[in-house]
Amino acid sequence: MKSCPRGQYLIPFRRESPLSVNSTTFSFPLRSLDASATSAPKSSFLLNRFHGDRANQLVGRWCDHTFMETHDSPWPLVLYGPSGTGKSALAETLACRKKLNCLRLTGDEFRRQFLSAIATKSINDFRKRLQDHEMFVVENLLLPEDEPSLVREFIQFIEHCEQNQKPLVVTTVRLPAVHGVLAGVRSRLSAGLVIEIHRPGLEARRAIAADLLKRFELQIMDEDLDWWASGLPDTAPLIRNQISKIALAATDSLLTRDVIKATSREPESDYVPQHTKILLKLVSRRYGVQLGQMLGNSRRKEVVRARSVAMYLTRELTDMTFRQIGDSIGDRDPSTVRHAYAQVQKSLKTDPGIVDAVLAITADFQRQISRGKTCLPIDGSRSQNAAINNHA
Repeated sequence: MKSCPRGQYLIPFRRESPLSVNSTTFSFPLRSLDASATSAPKSSFLLNRFHGDRANQLVGRWCDHTFMETHDSPWPLVLYGPSGTGKSALAETLACRKKLNCLRLTGDEFRRQFLSAIATKSINDFRKRLQDHEMFVVENLLLPEDEPSLVREFIQFIEHCEQNQKPLVVTTVRLPAVHGVLAGVRSRLSAGLVIEIHRPGLEARRAIAADLLKRFELQIMDEDLDWWASGLPDTAPLIRNQISKIALAATDSLLTRDVIKATSREPESDYVPQHTKILLKLVSRRYGVQLGQMLGNSRRKEVVRARSVAMYLTRELTDMTFRQIGDSIGDRDPSTVRHAYAQVQKSLKTDPGIVDAVLAITADFQRQISRGKTCLPIDGSRSQNAAINNHA
């Protein structure tokens, strides 16, 4: 086995590997921690298999090496890259195959539990609950630099895993900073194996589309699939969204280019960011915080409130999904957006300030729309009615 820079490894594929490999792509079966331990291998993910190509060759070799026989991965294992590229699916599949008592939580959940333990003076109980597990999967880790006590706690958590030889898998959209308060986290995570997960290339997008079409019981000619794959989005969730719309419009199980052209619209990246940008500016102005703070990792109370309201309003006033909102507002996990949305929804029942802000920002947003500054279908009355009804 050859060692490579930054603790990474290159391992040749073995003939007995469970990966399906051809000249340009590979795939690997996925399994969710939500699946029953006694059931046949299955996945609750969007896809049953991870599809990769040349851009993610290291991922394929890592899967081949780690998931076979008694081979093990260096710990901690860090999978980083854009949202929607399969990091969590790979992490959970590894956890399932280890067959250990595994704790899965998000970076935000770790933070909330830690802060709650500090507030209730139960930090020892918090640590004991963690230490009772044999393996850990921490998804979407984004530690804020302005909370040094949280950073120190996570470093102590990593050290506990190292000292007790407990597997730790971390997924994140970006690695912690090399300098500053997060440098200690970066150095400890880099002691294991760090793998970047890239967006799928053309061949992988083709394989993902073919896999999803089978789920919808749709067929397509090879030449049409080649043509279509070149224009598909670069994450599996967005590809699924496009196929779902086509499946609803299709009148025959065999897809043609005409059907695809008739149901496909312009790529969302052309106009969704403009939507989010408008709302972020309005929220930023309302709460008096900087746009960069809302997109960053600041946990200051006023910044968190503004960011949560922006997420809530983007969900209410546009047709963007939680994942798309998270991608647009600081590359955050969909679970983070969903939590923020629920918190604002709850606050609308008790907090007049939130109600006033939602109504005012919604009105400003609608005025922007009326001047032709956006082009997505909007149901502006939904947010206003929700704010009024919840507070009534």
